[in-house]
Amino acid sequence: MGQQEKALAQEGVGHLLLRFSIPIMLSYLVSELYSMVDTFFVGNYIGGLGVRSLNVVFPVQRILIAVAMMVALGVQTEVSNLLGQKHTEEASTLMNEGNKLVLAINIPLIVLLFLVRAPLLVALGAGKELMAASEVYLTGILPGALFLAWGIYLTQLLLALGKGRQAMVATVIGALVNLVLDYLLVAKAGIGVG
Repeated sequence: MGQQEKALAQEGVGHLLLRFSIPIMLSYLVSELYSMVDTFFVGNYIGGLGVRSLNVVFPVQRILIAVAMMVALGVQTEVSNLLGQKHTEEASTLMNEGNKLVLAINIPLIVLLFLVRAPLLVALGAGKELMAASEVYLTGILPGALFLAWGIYLTQLLLALGKGRQAMVATVIGALVNLVLDYLLVAKAGIGVG
């Protein structure tokens, strides 16, 4: 019996709940800080037009995140069940198939969003004043959406494998990279959203 199995068998429910839930909660908190950091830098270094452009594109980002979470949580649940039943080979196969599913859903979705970006932004409220900046921002984030989906998927797999701390560390590293890139690209280089 491994160390994690011993802990699950011997520790109290309250202690286990804290042990597993705190890294998950911190991971979600850090991931939500992404948009706050972006808004801070854009608001302070670009201004109101930039923040309004972020707000127009924000629902598209949330949809991309929701699609990635849908795949990740579905695979995570079944992997957890298979591992609980000691079916490690099936769990491994499912994780690999989930990886393919992330690609199969997100690549066409990203291409579709790119192709319909102008009418989509109009539907989301981008008028003439916001259209150019919103389109530049959406076009800029779409290539990274695939990496975002993979990151969400892999983080959820780490949670399924009982590696909450590693999932939290991965999320924090991503947030720190976002912070540094925002600082370098927006604050120092003057690259904006449009």
